Amino acid sequence: MKTRKALRLATSVAMVTGGLAGCSTSHHPVDTGRINHIVLITLNEASQSEALMADCDRMLATIPSVTAYACGPHVETGRTKAVNDRYTLGLLVSFDDMTGYKAYLQHPGHLALLEKWKPEFSELTIYDFGDASDAGG
Repeated sequence: MKTRKALRLATSVAMVTGGLAGCSTSHHPVDTGRINHIVLITLNEASQSEALMADCDRMLATIPSVTAYACGPHVETGRTKAVNDRYTLGLLVSFDDMTGYKAYLQHPGHLALLEKWKPEFSELTIYDFGDASDAGG
């Protein structure tokens, strides 16, 4: 049950953050990548969200193994059930394979972003999902 709830949340976040990147209006699923990395960040000071978004855009979106990227603030939809609204900023970062994901984790841009911003996080939640056939990569 807990895993299903987490998967539903991750899927919802992916759809919302995918919209931030200007996904098409067709009824076909968006092919973000085989490995999808969703990060929900709650900042100590919400007023820092624009600076964090700018750094994410500059330091993460340009990493070579990233195949899809979206970053944006929580969007208030008026829904009170099944919607996690306890975060400041959401990220969706996608990769073709586990090798690309591991390269991202060790990339100087990713490491520098964490070094700079992690002290400003009051909470960090990460969901990774995708094609399990590449999980060993």
